Amino acid sequence: MGGVYREFAGPADAPAVPTPDETFIVRVRRLERDAVIEQPRLSRRRQVRDVSQVGALILRWLGPTPDPHESDDGSTQHDDGITKRRRST
Repeated sequence: MGGVYREFAGPADAPAVPTPDETFIVRVRRLERDAVIEQPRLSRRRQVRDVSQVGALILRWLGPTPDPHESDDGSTQHDDGITKRRRST
């Protein structure tokens, strides 16, 4: 098998998934000691300062679908990846 690690070359030992998959991109930034999570289908991107919270954020995003540009902290997620806080009225 050349230079391929055996665990990746064989079939995955995981049960079939009965629901459609969601794609998340997680970039862990070692020097910044944080992570950036993206959900491309909904054009969401979030910086997470505590890498251990990545799973919790993904689970929240998998919950009931809110407005795709509204986050749970009152900030707005823009397609360009910039997060802006909503002004209080």
